[in-house]
Amino acid sequence: VQTFLGTLPSSSIEVVEVPRYSPLTRKQLSDWSWYWPLNYRKPSFEPMDIPVSLEEEQTRRLRRAFEVGGSGCGCVVFDANGKEVANSASSSYSSPATTSSSSPKPQNPENSGHPLKHPVMRVLDTIAASISRESHKRSRQEEQYLCQDHEVVTTHEPCTMCAMALVHSRVKLVVYWKSDETFGGLGGKFSLHTCRSLNHQFRVLQWR
Repeated sequence: VQTFLGTLPSSSIEVVEVPRYSPLTRKQLSDWSWYWPLNYRKPSFEPMDIPVSLEEEQTRRLRRAFEVGGSGCGCVVFDANGKEVANSASSSYSSPATTSSSSPKPQNPENSGHPLKHPVMRVLDTIAASISRESHKRSRQEEQYLCQDHEVVTTHEPCTMCAMALVHSRVKLVVYWKSDETFGGLGGKFSLHTCRSLNHQFRVLQWR
């Protein structure tokens, strides 16, 4: 390399900054290809624009999750039409730092303190039970995943167990407020929602 550079006039050599990462959009591909040829693999999700209307809607939904959870953890699920289809609260949470003796009584007192009965798992159980009751009315062509096109809003980031359950349920979007750097499965510790080895990915928004 040094020999080659020595054959060039010094005026033709300059230091420039080049992209470190691969392009995520067609525009980035066009702009960055000026430096050298690039390959473009369309990602599952391109950068998301959040208009004021969406911001206001998700803020209202997050307030609803806090209303459900009280001082504990609250989770609310909305279907493709924006209708609330399930909610759950829990005074016990996977992270010890978020557990308080003053938390309100859970909506399902029989599950109080159960290590697997996090709010996300409870709402999925509720939706599954509802679908099971109505299954005799559906044809096989109408069958679909548990939460296809549903949006989940929760006060606390789902743990790894809950995050994997959301992947299997095929949710469309998850919004949460408090991250969990110890057990979080959607950005806090792990990012299961963007794992390419899984057969479903979905968007996650952390509201601030």
